[in-house]
Amino acid sequence: MVYSEPEVERIAHVAFDAARKRRKRLCSVDKANVLEVSQLWREVVTRVGKEYPDVELSHMYVDNAAMQLLRNPKEFDTVVTGNIFGDILSDEASMLTGSLGMLPSASIPSDGPGIFEPVHGSAPDIAGQDLANPMAMILSAAMMCRYGLNLPQVADDMEAAVTSALDQGFRTGDLMSLGMKQILYLLDSAAALLGLLPKWTPRIRGLVLLNLLVLLVATNWVVLRDTETFFDAFDFAALRFTIAAAAFSPFLSKAVKNPKIVQAGVELGAWSALGYLTQAQGLLTSDASRASFISTFTVLVVPLLSGLSGKGIRRTTIISGLVALVGVGLLESGGSASFDTGDLWNFASAIAFGIQVFRTEHHSRQLPQKSSLQLMSVLLLTIAAISVGAAGFKHPADVAAFAGNPGQYLSHVHPATLPWKQILYTGLLSTDVALWLEVIALQDVSSVEAAIIYTLEPVLGAAFAYLLLGERWGPAGWCGAALIVLSSLATQIWGSPDAPLSEQKIVETAKQATAGTSSQASADGSHSNSGKLLKGS
Repeated sequence: MVYSEPEVERIAHVAFDAARKRRKRLCSVDKANVLEVSQLWREVVTRVGKEYPDVELSHMYVDNAAMQLLRNPKEFDTVVTGNIFGDILSDEASMLTGSLGMLPSASIPSDGPGIFEPVHGSAPDIAGQDLANPMAMILSAAMMCRYGLNLPQVADDMEAAVTSALDQGFRTGDLMSLGMKQILYLLDSAAALLGLLPKWTPRIRGLVLLNLLVLLVATNWVVLRDTETFFDAFDFAALRFTIAAAAFSPFLSKAVKNPKIVQAGVELGAWSALGYLTQAQGLLTSDASRASFISTFTVLVVPLLSGLSGKGIRRTTIISGLVALVGVGLLESGGSASFDTGDLWNFASAIAFGIQVFRTEHHSRQLPQKSSLQLMSVLLLTIAAISVGAAGFKHPADVAAFAGNPGQYLSHVHPATLPWKQILYTGLLSTDVALWLEVIALQDVSSVEAAIIYTLEPVLGAAFAYLLLGERWGPAGWCGAALIVLSSLATQIWGSPDAPLSEQKIVETAKQATAGTSSQASADGSHSNSGKLLKGS
């Protein structure tokens, strides 16, 4: 147990700075009545304390501190101590909250943002069991905002959210007690989300989720357009999708064990990334409402792909799609912008998203329902990787500067100036939640119908742009909006999608097919006819 004066001075300064951001009370814990090294510790901390007259400094022996921590934990605010004592007291303090799942931690260097993680670390003993309490991770992110990124208001909001959940009596399994309400971690599984909905049929649930998705994505246009005025679109995309991928990263280790999930996630992620990046490029010259209008041409791409793949398209679906496009044309006629290269990028985005929606239906029905979170982890990692690569390609000088001297390059980056609200909103809500809703909903609703429902997006997008950005649309626009809403409602009310057969139905069909072809199979020694029937079923 050896310390030098510079080591004690360094950690003392960190402790006093941390205390200043809290209640300006610091307790230094040592064993100066026995250990010489603790006598040095107390002398140095006392000397450094004179540089912080606004912070109240007290000293306490470690054995007394251990007792007082149990007797009256509110007596303490910020505590500074050596490694051995800190290791013991921090574990003791963790049990005051009832669970290791409640405590965040930070490793803060003399310079730089530091490393922030829950006290329990990776908790390998409960890995893959969906039991982890997320609060320690959320509070670790709050510590990152407070001590690493100098964003105290964001940290306050995150901590207040945790406090509010606890005050309302919500508990995870590790904290459950009599009279409390046990909840599932929201990202437990798709069933957690579906369980919040009434006992509707799978198709009705899918339609509800798609409408929620459209509402989220519609707000996205305003947020993105507002950000373009002061932040590079490709850098914003890289940050947005990195945050989005990080949220689903806990499910990545399980996903990589299944090649089918990896293949599906990479494919969907590639098409999604292409759609998002061309969308960002289009917004450089197009206004938000116009870009939203053009995005609805996905309604042509998906039926075309469905027809080419051999799937039939209902007449009512075709009529609804045409009516929706007429409505989009009328709605767009209210704008004043002329055709430009931004529109071409927006068309490319509509095509990419159309392919992504069509393929999402395919993969969401081929993979097990419980694999949606693993699929999302690969999908979002792919989007993030492509977005970061695109940002680097767009700004080669920055890449060269970073490669040459990373420390110097990062020293010019000021986290507090980044549009964190927009990044977090688009990353966690209009990306993570929207894509997840789509993966779940397309298990029960066809991609063709989903494409028509997505035509509601320009109506909502234009409405948000009308209210928040001052972008106006005239009488023709109102007529177009009405047509779009009517076509979407008609599709949802009278549509009959090519929904997947239930497991029981598949079993019954397989038995019928096998029984109907057994005589032929025994006669010619071939099961080809039975195989064709099963495939058709």
